[in-house]
Amino acid sequence: FAIRAWASGKKWQQALCLLAEVDSMMMEPMAATYSIAISACGRSKQWQQALLVLAELEQSALETNVIVYNAAISACAKGHQWQQALHLLDRLQPRGLEPDGISYNSAISACEKGSQWQLSLCLVTELDAGHRA
Repeated sequence: FAIRAWASGKKWQQALCLLAEVDSMMMEPMAATYSIAISACGRSKQWQQALLVLAELEQSALETNVIVYNAAISACAKGHQWQQALHLLDRLQPRGLEPDGISYNSAISACEKGSQWQLSLCLVTELDAGHRA
């Protein structure tokens, strides 16, 4: 699948173009397609683009999943955007999604990169407790 190859090669523009092409051909992209595009943006430190793709998915009829949010949280971490990462983590449970170890590890990484060690410790505690307060 071409979008996966572009995502792994930091070719986020091509991944987004392919996502748009799928949409323009009246084909229904899958949530996994969005996740791959978000990951491609994250690998290239294009966290703003990743959040735009997530917003597009949220406005579609497709169901989101924790994998998509994990990709967006990771993109924010790679862009040193700890506030955005925590905001995304907070959005999971109200949407009926349970954060997992990847969700927390990505948010912890974002806090670490933003020199927010106190928040990192809080997240580690929450992860160890097995729930989000």
